[in-house]
Amino acid sequence: MTATSATKDSDKQDKDETKPLTKKSIFMPPGTIPEEDQDPLENVVSSTAITIVPSMSRITTQSSLLNQRTWDGKKSRIFRPGANVRKSRKRAVLKNGECNVVQVKLSQRRLRFLQDIFTTLVDSQWRWTLMIFTCSFVGSWLFFGIIWWLICFTHGDLEPMHLPEHQGETGWKPCVYNIYSYTSAFLFSIETQTTIGYGVRTTTEECPEAIFMVCFQSVWGLIMQAFMVGIVFAKMTRPKQRAQTLLFSKNAVICQRDGNLCLMFRIGDMRKSHIIGANVRAQLIKPKITKEGENIGHYLTELEVGTDNCASDIFFIWPMVVVHQITPESPFWNMSASDMIQDRFEIVVILEGTVESTGQTTQARSSYLNTEILWGHRFDQIVSYNKDKQCYEINYSRFNSTLQVDTPLCSSSELSDFYKYQEEYNSTRRGETGWKPCVYNIYSYTSAFLFSIETQTTIGYGVRTTTEECPEAIFMVCFQSVWGLIMQAFMVGIVFAKMTRPKQRAQTLLFSKNAVICQRDGNLCLMFRIGDMRKSHIIGANVRAQLIKPKITKEGENIGHYLTELEVGTDNCASDIFFIWPMVVVHQITPESPFWNMFEIVVILEGTVESTGQTTQARSSYLNTEILWGHRFDQIVSYNKDKQCYEINYSRFNSTLQVDTPLCSSSELSDFYKYQEEYNSTRRDSGTLKLKKQLPLRFMHRRPSLPVNFYQALQLSQQTSPYNTVYSLGPKLKPGINLRNLGRRVIFKNGDCNVFHNKMTKHKFKFLQDIFTTLVDIQWRYTLLAFALSFIGCWLGFGTLWYLICFVHGDFEEEHLPKNQANSSWVPCVYNINSFASTFLFSLETQTTIGFGVRATTEECPEALFIVCLQSVFGLIMQAFMVGIVFAKMTRPKQRAQTLLFSKSAVICQRDGQLCLMFRIGDMRKSHIISANVRAQLIRTRSTKEGERISYHSTELKLETDGCGSDIFFVWPMIVVHKITPDSPFWNMSPADFIQDKFEIVVILEGIVESTGQTTQARTSYINSEIMWGHRFDQIVSYNKAKQYYEINYSRFNSVLQVDTPLCSAQVLDSVAKDIENVKFCSKRRLSVPMDRRFMKKYSM
Repeated sequence: MTATSATKDSDKQDKDETKPLTKKSIFMPPGTIPEEDQDPLENVVSSTAITIVPSMSRITTQSSLLNQRTWDGKKSRIFRPGANVRKSRKRAVLKNGECNVVQVKLSQRRLRFLQDIFTTLVDSQWRWTLMIFTCSFVGSWLFFGIIWWLICFTHGDLEPMHLPEHQGETGWKPCVYNIYSYTSAFLFSIETQTTIGYGVRTTTEECPEAIFMVCFQSVWGLIMQAFMVGIVFAKMTRPKQRAQTLLFSKNAVICQRDGNLCLMFRIGDMRKSHIIGANVRAQLIKPKITKEGENIGHYLTELEVGTDNCASDIFFIWPMVVVHQITPESPFWNMSASDMIQDRFEIVVILEGTVESTGQTTQARSSYLNTEILWGHRFDQIVSYNKDKQCYEINYSRFNSTLQVDTPLCSSSELSDFYKYQEEYNSTRRGETGWKPCVYNIYSYTSAFLFSIETQTTIGYGVRTTTEECPEAIFMVCFQSVWGLIMQAFMVGIVFAKMTRPKQRAQTLLFSKNAVICQRDGNLCLMFRIGDMRKSHIIGANVRAQLIKPKITKEGENIGHYLTELEVGTDNCASDIFFIWPMVVVHQITPESPFWNMFEIVVILEGTVESTGQTTQARSSYLNTEILWGHRFDQIVSYNKDKQCYEINYSRFNSTLQVDTPLCSSSELSDFYKYQEEYNSTRRDSGTLKLKKQLPLRFMHRRPSLPVNFYQALQLSQQTSPYNTVYSLGPKLKPGINLRNLGRRVIFKNGDCNVFHNKMTKHKFKFLQDIFTTLVDIQWRYTLLAFALSFIGCWLGFGTLWYLICFVHGDFEEEHLPKNQANSSWVPCVYNINSFASTFLFSLETQTTIGFGVRATTEECPEALFIVCLQSVFGLIMQAFMVGIVFAKMTRPKQRAQTLLFSKSAVICQRDGQLCLMFRIGDMRKSHIISANVRAQLIRTRSTKEGERISYHSTELKLETDGCGSDIFFVWPMIVVHKITPDSPFWNMSPADFIQDKFEIVVILEGIVESTGQTTQARTSYINSEIMWGHRFDQIVSYNKAKQYYEINYSRFNSVLQVDTPLCSAQVLDSVAKDIENVKFCSKRRLSVPMDRRFMKKYSM
């Protein structure tokens, strides 16, 4: 009995060891586990052998990883000796959203910031901006005060007998009344430029130079005010400040949702006017080492995030919990709770959207270190319904509150394995006289009306003014002044909006008169041409085409105008266009095209105006009678060697050439090609094809003095730089090849387009139709000259009107002149008018609202009242125009591109086993570009199958940055990568091809300026001689432990390092890699064996 009992105990112990699943250890979903009676599962487990899964011991759940060091009586390996659980302070983005990055050793930084002075002043603190404004105004007043003093000194007004107290005795008439010294001249300068005009000091008709200086200082004062208004307005409306009311939770959490481990954080908006089009992104910053040993210290990986069952686009009605589901594609897939604590990384969170109040784009940022992620927590509920108020309430006091929940401490991959085994097991068990009047000199309603004009337009001639007698008069002055400012603000806004209407920009966008149909690469294509006559091109241009044609449905419904979208593109790019010169837009007639079986075609061109940052749309259409079959467009872009720029001949914009084109439909042509291919396939020599297929491999290894050894044959392609030796390029670099004259480029390194628009005489009127964009685009000197001439012309025009009014009224008769008016009791239309110079000065004082008070209108002439009203309104409109254009020129997002950097050269090297073309981009400002996106296009000559030579064919290159796509979070300089895959145009190109071929890679960086909310574009290009094979970029980002921030060393922005890189094309390298995989290196008996003879023969001479 004892032996039998021992045997049973031993068998029972063995069975216990074979079963990992018990009621205590098996994973249960988070939540309350109710107490139950004896689970029959134990009986099943006890009688069923279940395979032990490695690391299943970590499936145990805990509510808070950071609070407990042991569970189930065992010490966790998370807290094993040597584990570093100190709080890491290295972070790229601070919790308040500021980038913890300092730019050092930056050449020409001050010059570049001065080139973009508007953004510099907007980004600087208020104290410095206001101090600069104050110094500018005071300096201007002092300077003009000196000029006024010199005018008076030269005229003799400052001599003792000519001073104001002796002028009545000597009959001296000065240039400016009541000027005693430089102090008086300085005060007069202030009164003139600020349009105060107290009336004590005023100009006379004596000195022409004084009249000129009044004009000049008035215009100068208006320009300075326009600058100040623009910058103050931009600083107040900065969308950056809106981010202060966007909240991020203090911590992120990891818990389970629907059985999957998820990383979550909470975002919220404290305002009732929510963010429109809100989008949230997250990026993981973590070091990475590539297969080639390159250490990328700060590698960015995009995390796929979403809210609830929606994507990353958020309707921000209340605080949202953003979820990153830890799937096999997630970088956290193999990270357990212990790995999360010991590892060092940072998750940067970006929330972008449009401010509902201003329509500008804002960006809020935050970040989470590994120590700020709570494992085994979830966020508390903060949204509840108030039945009394009948509305939803948000309790922001619990915004950062979390609740502990049972969560497995293992990684998601281990949890997935556990679920798999559990599922396998469960599958078997379940399916805002002493009288003092209120206002002096009010005689009638006319006087009151004039006083109203003077008050609201801030003219203040000094004849009529309020007293302290009537509080209601004081209140009305305040009210009317505010009301006048509000009306001016409305008018300025509306005038500015009308001037900046992007609709006018469409006047300089051209569509060809006809569309054509011809063959391209064997396919029938419908084509039309589009162009832009301005040098400031449309940013983010997109072209669409729609066919309007009647349609009858199966049910017999007749749709008279049925719209069908046509798939269009330019060259090898999609419908998104980089508008450097006129483009031919192509619609390939495929089986999906409505033209497949043979109307009106509507063409829409949309994009952002580079000068103003607003979106415009141009439209045109083609009837069937305007489509030329068997034609193609003539070339209009050519290179002028004398001017060293590309010329566009707009006189041939609509020119077409006849070409041989089948008269059948595309479907019939497709059938013809199919039968032709079947016929040729029976006559094709398969052996020859096989030989041709092997040619690239054999050619790649044609090199004398090559030993017959596989490893040395492979080493043929391991050189640091092909530019070190000519011989290493192989037979493709023939003697006598001209490596000069490779400097033709479409885009200069500074981003300017090397394109000259020629023969546009008949189109120049269109520039006047879009006068606003014309004034914004031209240089400052011409814009200011146009303003000065406009103001002086306006003052002269109204001065002439005032002269005619006074002349008709008889004010210029001898007995009616100002010196005789008291004796003759004559009331003129305007006081103190002696000649045309007086009327000109009065016109200037009225329009600029200076109102010195010496000259003022009376109630005598109704026509004078009308002209006062007219000139006041006209002056306000002109100021509004000027302010609008000056503001638009200052806020041009084009200037922001001065502080966006591109590396001097591009490089080609290997990254993770693939040949990659790379270049570096950077931003010198701390206020970074929002929603930055980078694109690249290859421009080179191409010939179609029909013999058409496309001189400047564009091909879109697929780009990415680290583990993200082409959308960039610009926290520090980024290396942009183009992987040379079979879809790349560089797939068959070796280093020799790169040197001898002629091409240009145009790089476009677009984004939204954080300070102004406008879209900007920076450009550069790389020609073949600027691509360095066998190099990679040096690291320039480092962490300063003493100052606790990241440093960017811009002195090494263009630095590269030589690395071993194959000298063959990516296609050949891929073939070699595949052949290596097919060769046997080991056998059962020997550790290594000689190379296969056929393989060695293949790679030998």
